[in-house]
Amino acid sequence: MPAARVLIDGPSELVFDYAIPQGMNAQAGCRVTIPLRNRSSTGTILDITEEMPTKFALRPIETLIDPEPLITPRLMELGKWMAKYYGTPMELVMRALIPESVRQESHSEKTRKIVQITNKPDEEALAKLAKRAPRQHLILALVEAAGGEMPLTDLGGGSVTASVKALAKHGYVELKEEAVRRDPDEGEEFLEDKPLKLNSGQAIAMEQVLAQINGPEKPMLMHGVTGSGKTEVYLQAAQHCIDLGKSVLVLLPEISLTPQTVQRFKSRFASIQDQVAVLHSHLSQGERFDEWHRIRTSKARIVNPLFLLLGSPLQGISRSR
Repeated sequence: MPAARVLIDGPSELVFDYAIPQGMNAQAGCRVTIPLRNRSSTGTILDITEEMPTKFALRPIETLIDPEPLITPRLMELGKWMAKYYGTPMELVMRALIPESVRQESHSEKTRKIVQITNKPDEEALAKLAKRAPRQHLILALVEAAGGEMPLTDLGGGSVTASVKALAKHGYVELKEEAVRRDPDEGEEFLEDKPLKLNSGQAIAMEQVLAQINGPEKPMLMHGVTGSGKTEVYLQAAQHCIDLGKSVLVLLPEISLTPQTVQRFKSRFASIQDQVAVLHSHLSQGERFDEWHRIRTSKARIVNPLFLLLGSPLQGISRSR
């Protein structure tokens, strides 16, 4: 039976081996619940071994918190290297790679209930419903006017739940749950702007940046005083990466630069601003949870974090500093 080496959450950096129950698809990077003394605890799988590392029976993993690894193999390799090279406890590295909002089970995806018409009654049935249950008739009319589906809260929330359930029992509607993104910039409007014409210095820099994007990757430092137009080069280089099907990671050295940089990127990429994610310490735990998972699932292709959040699980990265 295969076994998993699990780093237990907490300051003590405990690492224990646990048996993987048959049928459980546990992988390195997965978050799990495990028995620890006389209670359950949580941890992260560091390694998987095909054979038991000891002749003694191991206690089995209780459950997989997430069906897929939260840490990619490349990030896991980076984390182990950091722990060894800098003499840093692996638990501290894991805290950097997986934000607290993701590690804690108290945080989860925010959802809302949606009422959707699945089988609209005919005119005769509607007439009967209007006489027998006018509230149900009104709910159907409102949902239909909204395009066939509508949030339960917009219909009255708990005050109409019984009526909605009655409609669902007759097969007229379906009550389903929908994920709701906690957008850090909710309510903000970003007007699309167009690429600016580059001056001679910007054009030279842009040519060299594109050569590196299209060729072998190596670090490149762009030198220019404040206001010299470096951000425009970053924006046009980011567009080139997006056109190639790549992702873009923009690292900011301090939080004070975040608002203006987010404004520039979301305005330039207004047509795909739902694919722009932001990660920094001023986000709420719920916002950080949503943004991190959008990056992990590749729903976001442009990420604006502070460098302290370098552990973002972005795929196909082209880096900008």
